[in-house]
Amino acid sequence: MNGPQIKDGKILREYRLNQIAESNQREVNNTEKRELIDHLIQNFVEGNRGIMGGTVTDDNEYVESIIRDVEEYGSGEKAVTTYDNLILSLVQIDKNVSSEQIERAFLQEVSKAFGNINSGSSGTKESHEELEKLINKYENELSKYYEIVNETSKELNLSISADYLKMLSSVRVNAAINQNLYITIAFVLFLIVSLC
Repeated sequence: MNGPQIKDGKILREYRLNQIAESNQREVNNTEKRELIDHLIQNFVEGNRGIMGGTVTDDNEYVESIIRDVEEYGSGEKAVTTYDNLILSLVQIDKNVSSEQIERAFLQEVSKAFGNINSGSSGTKESHEELEKLINKYENELSKYYEIVNETSKELNLSISADYLKMLSSVRVNAAINQNLYITIAFVLFLIVSLC
């Protein structure tokens, strides 16, 4: 191949542009969600700021940190608070935005590679047919390799299983009671009783 090979450049270009637009829209949606969650976190912190230091009851008694009591006597170490869920959501959104940016850069790179093709196709009909033959040949070769690897992995699993069973069956079990000793003692006792 000496350049991009494509049968219909218009369809590919529109498909890539559509993917890029969808990626932009997902990033905008995630950014709006992030701003909303960030606002919720700020409100949560503001609302709980007074509780962290302590509170004053109706009888003018000062009660120390309710939050600390909840943490000490709460539902255990596996409990997840609302604040933790908000932070985890924020982190997930940041990961999604980064992933969208990376994917969009890749899509733009592919679009740039095929960008010179306005419509129609690049290459000749013969080059397309030759390329299809090469791809089909490569696919068949990969299928053969997959069959070999699959068969080999089955044989390996059988061998490992046999070794495991062999290891388990190599344990020897001896009787806890020495039968020969008890038979000898019984015989000697019977002989002594008989003589008496």
